[in-house]
Amino acid sequence: MASDSRFERLPAEVLQRLARVSTPTVTLLLRNAGLRNTYMTGLLPLSLRPGHRMVGHAVTARFTPVREDLVKARSAAGLQSPHIALMDELTAGDVVVFEAGGNPGAGIGGDMYSKRIQIRGGSGIVCDGAMRDISGIRALGIPLFARGAHGDGYPRELMCIDVNAPISCAGVTVVPGDVILGDEDGVVMVPAPLVERIAEEGIEHEEREVFIRELLEAGRPLRTAYPPDPPTLAEYKEWRRKRQSGD
Repeated sequence: MASDSRFERLPAEVLQRLARVSTPTVTLLLRNAGLRNTYMTGLLPLSLRPGHRMVGHAVTARFTPVREDLVKARSAAGLQSPHIALMDELTAGDVVVFEAGGNPGAGIGGDMYSKRIQIRGGSGIVCDGAMRDISGIRALGIPLFARGAHGDGYPRELMCIDVNAPISCAGVTVVPGDVILGDEDGVVMVPAPLVERIAEEGIEHEEREVFIRELLEAGRPLRTAYPPDPPTLAEYKEWRRKRQSGD
């Protein structure tokens, strides 16, 4: 179940260009491109260095409400839960995305899972349920986005039934190989074929917002500055030209 055989990865420099763009900007640009459900509602940055952005390709694990008979049958057959192999075979740069059905009643994993993901070079963890050992995960420095914390482990309420398959995470359909971007504003999914376009548009969009902030600081009213009216856009184009040319 080697995750790197299931999808083609984008070059690291492309992902790093996307990481220059905030999740609100990316979410807006994706909506403009016709994709409305890309932002993972309700997930908090429980472990994230100030100013850091998490980016990487998604590998996925799906958890559903526990059925004790199925768990016992798996154990009797000498089989481990499939998400264990997923973490053991992680490819550097991947983001592990757990579907927990929004269930906050058990922690999908804690600092031990997070340490293994970190050792394998994982870029971060996303979970639409709870996680454990938050202080330990923060000490590792690995990015974590989840609904909250719980003291007990996943067997209390959940079981993993599938990995490296499409999942639903916090209202977003995530397919293995999608690109996941996370920052202080939350998490957004970007389909891999759109990453280069969104990165280019996003960098320009955020440059334009630098210009607009300068106008607002100088006393320009919102009615002309944000969104910028045609004269303001013309000013911006000249401002950008001078900035790029070094005038």
